[in-house]
Amino acid sequence: MKKLLFVFAFICSVAQIVYAQPMHRVDFKVLDGYFMRSPMKLSKGLNYMMIDDPVQFDTLFGVAQTMGVTIEKPDFNTQYVFVLAAPETRMETYLGFKRMEVVGEEDMNLYCIMMESNKLNYMTKPLLIATAPKNAFIKTIHFYDENDKEQKVYKLDKISKEKEKEAEKLAKQQEKAQSKEDKKAAEAQKEKEKEEQKAAMKQKDDERKAAEKEAEHAQKLEAEKIRLEVMRMKEEQKAQKREEEKARIERETNERLAAEKAEADKLEAEKNARAEERERKREEKRIKEEREERERLAAQKAEEERIANEEKNRKEEEQIRAEERARKREEKRMKEEQAEKERLAAEKREADRMAAEERQRNSDARMTEEQRARKRDEERMANDEEAKERRAAQKIKEEQAREEEEAAERRREKARLRAQKLEDERIAREEEEARKQEEMEEKRREEEKAKKAEEKARKKAERKARREAEEEE
Repeated sequence: MKKLLFVFAFICSVAQIVYAQPMHRVDFKVLDGYFMRSPMKLSKGLNYMMIDDPVQFDTLFGVAQTMGVTIEKPDFNTQYVFVLAAPETRMETYLGFKRMEVVGEEDMNLYCIMMESNKLNYMTKPLLIATAPKNAFIKTIHFYDENDKEQKVYKLDKISKEKEKEAEKLAKQQEKAQSKEDKKAAEAQKEKEKEEQKAAMKQKDDERKAAEKEAEHAQKLEAEKIRLEVMRMKEEQKAQKREEEKARIERETNERLAAEKAEADKLEAEKNARAEERERKREEKRIKEEREERERLAAQKAEEERIANEEKNRKEEEQIRAEERARKREEKRMKEEQAEKERLAAEKREADRMAAEERQRNSDARMTEEQRARKRDEERMANDEEAKERRAAQKIKEEQAREEEEAAERRREKARLRAQKLEDERIAREEEEARKQEEMEEKRREEEKAKKAEEKARKKAERKARREAEEEE
């Protein structure tokens, strides 16, 4: 498992894809503690899924209860839910997302990976569930395998339309059922209305008789009520005159006091506004100077880091070139030594051959047929030994060249990784500086917004005070 994680980390650290469209990474979160239920059918290899229905999610996956561990549930309103799964196997399998990216504004790419290592003594169902924040502009989601080959595409507009069709179909079914219920209720209501009409007619006759008696009694009460109302109105007119005089005196006093207070408030508000304006200008000037200083320091630091990185890369390249030249000189020297050895060996073989021929000529007269055959066998064995030595020397030479080539390749790979690391650090620094700059701009906008709100409230209070003073006048 550690080897798999190491390989996965290495792949993620060196993998790069350059797009012509604008692209940014998407943060995602892996949800642990889930297992696949039996109704889930999987095809061979890695299966890619996006689930946006909580009921479907609960049907396909169960929660593995573990004491002391809280299982996090996905939020289908604000998050996309992605699933990687493979059929049941005895191999130790690792599933993961290398990265998630948004390309342009409408495409979201998910780069997936599946790795197998050791064989287990039990069956396992590989599963990975991850969530990512929803984006209202995303129209299409693409799944890619470890070779960056597209495997599956989800078109969100098409899925939304299918859901709308299902909702319309369900609404029609509900409407049809409701229509039947309404029809039954209407028939029952008609029967009830007939019964109520009969009861109402009887009640109406009783009420008419009672109303005639009540009307006669009401006429007598109304006459008495009119007489009492006339007396009350006369008393109210006298009391109203007294209240009007009292209210006039109080209104004149309040108007005079309100005018004096409004004038004092206006003077105080103007004074506070001038002081706030001076303070705001000083604060804006200070913020602007601090921002310019930070930008200057950041630019100076970035330039120094760029020069240092260029110098470091130049030295590493010079070191690699020097090592390459040394390797080529060593190869040339070894080739020359080998050629010299071969030339001396050839001269020696030629001298031995000529000496042997001379000896052969001298001994031919005395040598029997059997001796000549034994001599030929000895010469053939000597030639075979010499060929074996040449092949062994050639093999050693090839091994040395291959080892030197592998060492040079490792040095080049190391230099490339160092350059990649420096580039990643530079990008991270630039992103951090941009984030800080955005935070400062956001803070400045909030301060300006608060000042504008205060100014608006102050003006509103002044207008209200003036309006109240005019109303009192």
